[in-house]
Amino acid sequence: MWKPTRTGATVSVHIDGAPCRVPAGSSVASVLLQQRKVIWREGRARTPLCLMGVCYECLVWIDGEQQQGCQVPVAEGMEIETGGEHAG
Repeated sequence: MWKPTRTGATVSVHIDGAPCRVPAGSSVASVLLQQRKVIWREGRARTPLCLMGVCYECLVWIDGEQQQGCQVPVAEGMEIETGGEHAG
């Protein structure tokens, strides 16, 4: 498990192809909430709900793999896709 940093450090990620600097140590789900990004799955808008890995509302594609965003810390160069265009 990761620990959020309080140093003001950031990392560079891509969210739906757009570059974005985000707080280091944050979960992908919390970054999506901060960026006001909607997760699209099965044609419906979703948003992270429980933030502890129970509800699966935060499923996104991270570096080509579908994962729960609340369980993954952001990392430099990470590619995050919220639209669900991947075949899986």
